This record gives sequence, C-alpha cells and structure tokens, in this order.
Amino acid sequence: MSKNSSELPIEVRACLWSYDPARLDLKRDRREIITQVLNYGTWSAVKWLRTTYTDEELREVLRQPARGRWFKTSLNFWLLQFNMTLPPELLQRALFHIGPVKTA
Repeated sequence: MSKNSSELPIEVRACLWSYDPARLDLKRDRREIITQVLNYGTWSAVKWLRTTYTDEELREVLRQPARGRWFKTSLNFWLLQFNMTLPPELLQRALFHIGPVKTA
C-alpha cells in the first residue's frame, strides 16, 4: 500500500472533508480513513477501501470502533457484513449521539 494519499479518489476525499488529503498517510491514518469511509462512503469509496486495506484491517477497526464516531446504522451494517458482534457497552460507546445520552 502506498503511503501517498494525495491522489485519493474524489469519493474518498468527500468522506474526509475535515482533513488535508496531502497530510494523510494511508498506513498511519488507516483507522480514521476506514471509519470515515465505512460511515459516509459511497459504494465507489467502499470499493476503493476494500482494495486498499485488507479485510483484517477493516475488522480491526470494527472490533475497536472509535468512541462517538459511528452512526448506528452504518456500524450495524458493517458488523453484519463481517459477521461480527460487539458487546452492547462497546457498541453504545462507539455511536455518535446528538443530544443527551440516556443511561440505564
């Protein structure tokens, strides 16, 4: 995998709107890139992701999802696609919430 990310496809750049593509490193920043593309990406962006990173790299990001970064539908979809489950507390911690979070 090339470290050069300056030639990211436009579909992938759209998922990384708050980042300078020239400063992204495909290896160093893979968790952020994978999270953003799986959350916001078009089918074309996901196809690029699947050719750029291994399934194991994608699974690792899903196993330890970034706190407060995931939409529930996106995370659930990708967990289903990779036949994975997360403990409920880890799943809840990973979800992006607008407004107060209800706790039991």
